[in-house]
Amino acid sequence: MTIETKKNSSSFVTKEWNVTGQKEVSYSVQIITNIFNVNNKSLIKNYSTDFKKVIRRIIFVDGNFYNLYSKTILNYFEKNKISHKIIPLPIEESTKNIDYLNVILKHVDDFGLSRRDEPIIVIGGGVLTDIVGFAASIYRRGVPYIKVATTLLCAIDSCVGIKTSINHFGRRSRLGTYFGPLISYIDLSLIKSLPNDEVSSALGEIIKIALIKNKKLFNNIYESSNKLLDTNFYKTNIGSKIINESIFDMLEELHENFEEKILKRCVDFGHTFSPVIEMRSLEDGSVSSLKHGEAVCLDVLMSSCISFNRRLLTKQELNKIFAISKKINMPINHPYIQNVDYLMESLLDATKHRGGSQNLPLPIKIGNYEFFNDIRLADVENGIKTYKKLSN
Repeated sequence: MTIETKKNSSSFVTKEWNVTGQKEVSYSVQIITNIFNVNNKSLIKNYSTDFKKVIRRIIFVDGNFYNLYSKTILNYFEKNKISHKIIPLPIEESTKNIDYLNVILKHVDDFGLSRRDEPIIVIGGGVLTDIVGFAASIYRRGVPYIKVATTLLCAIDSCVGIKTSINHFGRRSRLGTYFGPLISYIDLSLIKSLPNDEVSSALGEIIKIALIKNKKLFNNIYESSNKLLDTNFYKTNIGSKIINESIFDMLEELHENFEEKILKRCVDFGHTFSPVIEMRSLEDGSVSSLKHGEAVCLDVLMSSCISFNRRLLTKQELNKIFAISKKINMPINHPYIQNVDYLMESLLDATKHRGGSQNLPLPIKIGNYEFFNDIRLADVENGIKTYKKLSN
């Protein structure tokens, strides 16, 4: 940190100090096995300098996951003689809001959390890790927390970055912070109980990162498309490789721009048209609700159609992108991805979010992209026409 005393030319300023500091971001993402084995001490490390202090943990767990693994989780903390409080929560995208944030904060405050040496543990998918991470970031201006991914989407997306959030004002992730965990743990054995639609949703984010920057990864996904919904596939060499490369590619893009000071981000691919259609689908009982990864994948398809219409992607490349999406049962016929008003509303909101520029990443071929700032209504309308032809 530097502090510089300056003379100010304004007659109204009597003294000025310019302060420059640097915020360090340091955390670990670990693929781990048997996270709840009683001999695995990863979740109960002593972070205190007082080694006689009783180790305590407050643990927030996805309600559905807890129903399946309650005995395993309880056994882990009890056998290790850890003082603990476990709170199962039925959090989903539609309830990732300020009311549930207050519920979480009240539990933390009632627990009497020590400010630095009792990290909160959150075990669940991306929605739960987002909201608990947000709670950790604002409680006493920041307390440590640990993520344990229980879904494939969380493993390759939410557990990789440092963004926390809740939904507000009818917008997805409108309130949030940049606040990294101590550690993100990814135990792929925990995803074995996931239903197909949860696996499919995660694949939307994997396809996104592959299409925009990793042709080899994309080809591995394409060649494995018949196996992608089988959770056992991710125990194989090629399945593990797909996960590892997805995580590395995401970290490679994030690590020099964690706080999005640079508003041109290729990882925003799939997140231009999707936010509004995702949130509207949760609010409208007359249509199927879109999961986050599903909305992202539909955005990827629409963006690819716009790219094709600009003679960037080839017809063969576009067909491969749609073929994968159909293989993994993406809801490509969802009406909202063909709603021009919602797509334009989302594009305009994304433009505000990106400092007044569209900064829309489009694939110019599989594994490569460019940013565009000249997408107009006609581009979206023509994209919808192309989309309709290929979605049948």
